Amino acid sequence: MIRTEYLVSVGHRFVRPLKPLSMTQILGFIVFMAGVLTPALAETPPALAEARKISGRYLGRWTVYGLERGELVVKTKWSDTLTAGDARLEGGRAVVDVTTQMTFIDGSQRTLQFREGYFLLPDGSAGERFIENQGQVTLVKRLSPNDWALQTVPQPEELRFLGFDPSIVLSASHVTTKTTTYKGAVDTDHVARFTTVQWKNTATGAIETTQFLSMIGVHKRIQ
Repeated sequence: MIRTEYLVSVGHRFVRPLKPLSMTQILGFIVFMAGVLTPALAETPPALAEARKISGRYLGRWTVYGLERGELVVKTKWSDTLTAGDARLEGGRAVVDVTTQMTFIDGSQRTLQFREGYFLLPDGSAGERFIENQGQVTLVKRLSPNDWALQTVPQPEELRFLGFDPSIVLSASHVTTKTTTYKGAVDTDHVARFTTVQWKNTATGAIETTQFLSMIGVHKRIQ
């Protein structure tokens, strides 16, 4: 037995214990304290665990449609590699930084960066899911365990690209849906976006409305 003496604090005064401790007792104390402290130190908020499911690398392919003389036409296509980094806690949110490298059908390339994650509820669980792009936060609604939806407003330059004159558009809305399917350990996100536009016909003065599929794509996890 190794005899070890040490000082303990009692009421801010240090006193020598009545009996020396054996190494077995000391190790037992350390193990006990580790068992008490470790769960508190290692506990992960459920929202952070949920955000970690976003992390990984994905390959995607996308098509955007617009209208020309009332007919649905392909406006552009691209493929991309999306990388979602490690999740972290920041400002009451579980956040993942995302970068996507896009290659369009004409060979041009573009890089986009945004954030995705969850707001934390008081108990640490996951609240609303969000996407943050250039400081603008969009909430993503969960419809079922594998289905999501979000709504955004197209900007004038996007409306023009889709075949509309922004100066006569009265209202416009994108509604995007995502369904995740699984094949073994590989998950694939299937995305579709529907656009509704209302405008004033300058020739007749009538208010007209159209709705069409403006984007479709997939992201398949590769890591």
